[in-house]
Amino acid sequence: MTRNARIPVPITALDQDSTLVVVLELSAKSWLLGARIPGLSRLSRYPLKPSVDDVCDLLGKMKERAAAQGKTVTRVIVAYEAGRGSF
Repeated sequence: MTRNARIPVPITALDQDSTLVVVLELSAKSWLLGARIPGLSRLSRYPLKPSVDDVCDLLGKMKERAAAQGKTVTRVIVAYEAGRGSF
């Protein structure tokens, strides 16, 4: 397999100090967002109403919280639960 020179190869698989890791549990009535914010030792959980705009706003606030701890978020990883519909 040849390596594509335009795609950077990370030094580490997951840099904990610059990666915001977010998981979403989705339902029709509410969403639950869990996150590991760089610079904070504990995991954070946030209940939300089903709204993409609210998730985007919260991601911005999480980046600000990381910056307050002296960390710069350069990568965001989001995972979600497929649920009964298996979408």
